[in-house]
Amino acid sequence: MGTYVGGNFTLTFNSDGGHSVSVNEKVVVKGTYTITKDQIAFTDKEGEYACTGTEVGRYKWKYDGKALTFNKLEDDCEGRINGLTGQPWEKKEK
Repeated sequence: MGTYVGGNFTLTFNSDGGHSVSVNEKVVVKGTYTITKDQIAFTDKEGEYACTGTEVGRYKWKYDGKALTFNKLEDDCEGRINGLTGQPWEKKEK
């Protein structure tokens, strides 16, 4: 899926189902994601900002060709909710 930037955060989706979140190029969350149609589920595995004690976070996602946006369906992790839904994520060009 690629790399997206939102504020000081960078969200990278790997083709193997892994994702990472970086702040100023420092990785602060590593985890996995699964996509089913217009829904995405995040599971944090490790990192300074990771929500490792919570259940999977589920979101509705939309990509309009310019920006990726997330709307919470169910998540108990306030940091992940605020980070994902606080702004649109713009695709980072290589």
